Amino acid sequence: MINEVFDQSLNTLWAQLFSRFAPTERFVPKFVKQTKATRTVDVRLETQLPDGTTSGAPGAMLSYGNTNSAALSLCMAVHLSAPTTLAWLIFDDPVQPMDDIHIANFAAIVRQLAFTHGRQVVIAIHEPELFEYLSLELAPSRPDQTLVKVVLERGAGATQVAVDRVEHHREQQLAGSERRTQ
Repeated sequence: MINEVFDQSLNTLWAQLFSRFAPTERFVPKFVKQTKATRTVDVRLETQLPDGTTSGAPGAMLSYGNTNSAALSLCMAVHLSAPTTLAWLIFDDPVQPMDDIHIANFAAIVRQLAFTHGRQVVIAIHEPELFEYLSLELAPSRPDQTLVKVVLERGAGATQVAVDRVEHHREQQLAGSERRTQ
């Protein structure tokens, strides 16, 4: 099973996603395939340069932030590679250790997963500013897309829940400019 899922196509997809998270990183992580069947799982990771030269483990070659990006991009790659009956991706505070550029890259990748690959994405964010930023980045851009924002606030022994369904709204100013350019 491991050799079926952790194959070269997964490595290729993982490298592509990781490169979108960290486009300036020289190394990309990859799996080294298990060579013989045993009763134990032997999964090794290494990094690879663009010329194909291999190097050490991702933890030794990548920064802390890029190691987290490698983990997130791996989860996404596995999700896209393995057969699934539920097209859901659930992230718990995935951007916590990221800088602004990695957060923007994460939002672009999640947007593509959600809207191009038809995935339902749930993201739990603990910082209100990051929540608002991702809400803006993931807002619907077409009538067939929807964003549901759920805010939980705890206090005085009770939890308040606010649900906001964000539908696509065509901006009149932008719609007017489209007519002028045609």
